[in-house]
Amino acid sequence: MSYPGIVAFDLDGTIWRGWLNEKWVGQKGRVSDYLQDNLEVIEYGGETIIRDRKNEDFRCIIASDIAHIIQDLCKHGVAIAIASRNTNRTLTDRALWLINIHDPKDNIIKPFTKMLKYDEVKDVSKMEHFKNIKEWSVTFMKVDPRFGVTWDDYNRGLNRWRRYNAIQFQIPRNGVESREVKFIGYVGADEASAMRYQEGKRRLKSNRVSRWGHGMYVTDDPQVAEFFAKFGRQDTPWNQYVVAVYARNRDAFDKLNKVWVPEYGTFPQINNLNQTDEETAKSQHKLDKLIMRKFDVEKPFILFSRHHRMKGMTFLPKHTRFNEMVAYPNLQDALFFGEPFRIANFVADRERGLWGNAEWHRRLQELNIKMIPETVEDFETHKEHIG
Repeated sequence: MSYPGIVAFDLDGTIWRGWLNEKWVGQKGRVSDYLQDNLEVIEYGGETIIRDRKNEDFRCIIASDIAHIIQDLCKHGVAIAIASRNTNRTLTDRALWLINIHDPKDNIIKPFTKMLKYDEVKDVSKMEHFKNIKEWSVTFMKVDPRFGVTWDDYNRGLNRWRRYNAIQFQIPRNGVESREVKFIGYVGADEASAMRYQEGKRRLKSNRVSRWGHGMYVTDDPQVAEFFAKFGRQDTPWNQYVVAVYARNRDAFDKLNKVWVPEYGTFPQINNLNQTDEETAKSQHKLDKLIMRKFDVEKPFILFSRHHRMKGMTFLPKHTRFNEMVAYPNLQDALFFGEPFRIANFVADRERGLWGNAEWHRRLQELNIKMIPETVEDFETHKEHIG
């Protein structure tokens, strides 16, 4: 079985149950001038507990499976990292140092701190932690803070990573001419984003609405892509691009989970422009959980939806909707790339019939897109035909 190169853990609610809050430690007195000296480890009732020597009511209970998990990672040569937004690294390092784990590589019992390659404890977002560790594509796994990380959580996370890893493909040498690739649709973009897509890189964070979460928003209609290429860039025609989007491997794309969610209803849209990164991540997690439950799929998946006609879309009849597809960042890194065109050249080619509407909603079976009754009802309400 394959393993990732590195696995990172949060602390509060993950390595241990509870919050190692520096404002709570030492409230009933200090052992020394150093706050971390207040911490001690005890074994009680089959649990390993970090507590305050002067205040036994303050405690953090170590996740019962953490030693087993760390040993498995060490056995398979996986680097271990801490990525936590705790405010006192000295305190958290002492807590980790108090946790003893048997290292299977040399058969020696060691403090947890001796088994870490990266120790990113600072009051910044997770994205900043990951930047400091290395450039990577993150497979995220949320655990129940009431229990901390469990062996089941760990294996679900590994299996999710393996599913992502199984769809990692290089861009073929002959690019869009390769028989391996599959044309998917179009993206309207600025020059910088278009060049990133050409290299198979993910979309960067922007000030544009991402109602289904951060990702690459693709359409099957070339004129919709032209609209978004111009959107907010009317005065800079040199910065207007349409990118033809391809999957690097057609078989991998065809087998990938795909879901078509109704535009409105029980699936909550994400208000990314008025949320912090952490709030957006929580909203994304909530949406992902609902999709996985209602569609009976696991990540990774691609999301499809209809989108209402926007002001200025004069090429669409009134009350007509268009299609959008969201490829989330890990999938962008693994499976997609683009062929960019300056908008004037693209429009000329489209008018000559070189680019047409891919009509995803009429190719559900071919594209392996899963629908639920709520999605079908959404189409029927708008008197739209699907195939």
